[in-house]
Amino acid sequence: MKNKTGYYVKSILISFIFLVAFCVTYISHVYAIEVIGANTGLKVNVSDVLVSTDNLAPGDTKASTMTIYIDPESNTSSLRVWIRSEIIESVLGKEVNGIRGNLDDRLVLTVTHQDGKELHSGSISKFDKNVLVGDIQK
Repeated sequence: MKNKTGYYVKSILISFIFLVAFCVTYISHVYAIEVIGANTGLKVNVSDVLVSTDNLAPGDTKASTMTIYIDPESNTSSLRVWIRSEIIESVLGKEVNGIRGNLDDRLVLTVTHQDGKELHSGSISKFDKNVLVGDIQK
């Protein structure tokens, strides 16, 4: 009986270790939007569905919408708004002919204002400087 109990304890312990190792090593993509000035009433909404870039092929396009507005409960009536992107981590692509690709310089990002004015069109790595969106009114 003691031998069977030891076997079960070892099995449970090994299963637990595998489960913890899986949870610790699991890699997930994090999409984050940081709003600097949220204390002024600035709010941001993005599309409910995040744009997946896991399986893009040359020529593929993806679209999403971001809405920037002032909280109706805020005392602020207008704000000047800038936008930029920041790459937190680069994940190199698959190796082809001994070279691993970096998509930061290949992915083209186009940011268009609701009035149709193009704020940025170029590689996502070049969208690292503040771009004026404009003055947002309540």
